Amino acid sequence: QDLDRSWLLVNELLDRAPGHTNARVLRGRIAYYQKDYAAAIRDLTRAAEEDAASTDALLWLARAQSLVPDGPVGDARGGPAAARATLERLVEGNSVNPAAWLLLGTLYERQAEPQVDAAIAAYRYGPIAAQNVTDIHLRLAEIYIAADLPARARPHLSAAMALIEAIADEMQHRARIARARAQLRDADLSPVPCLLATRK
Repeated sequence: QDLDRSWLLVNELLDRAPGHTNARVLRGRIAYYQKDYAAAIRDLTRAAEEDAASTDALLWLARAQSLVPDGPVGDARGGPAAARATLERLVEGNSVNPAAWLLLGTLYERQAEPQVDAAIAAYRYGPIAAQNVTDIHLRLAEIYIAADLPARARPHLSAAMALIEAIADEMQHRARIARARAQLRDADLSPVPCLLATRK
């Protein structure tokens, strides 16, 4: 029911504003969840054409493309080969997207003639890229905390925690996150969601 309601609302918005790229990405994602991959590919292809910098459009487009046979989908393309091309375009412009690297590695592996070296490189680079961004966000959080600017620190800490969750690598940063969280609590901010306590 929630998806059906969202579908109606986003259609109404696109009827009024056909060039609303974010709404088109959302409709593509809804179609993806409804397993209407052809509709998802059509919307997400158009969204990626309208906004070449939309990593959401490209990632969800590749996910939909990877689930249909190679070939045309209306004016767009579907299939694993098209998905690989979409992901290669994505990581060329945004190399710190671990989800894109993971899917790209999987697609390299699943080719008729697997590109094992390319798959290994993708699996290795995704976490490394995300790790570098994690370090940057953590350092910014620490700087803002030291400068008694906790409101500015909190978004960076949240971003670092989200990246650590995405790459399942929290051990190296456990002490730094715990310390930053404690300092933010001392600053009487609303509590930062405790990601570490929920993971074993």
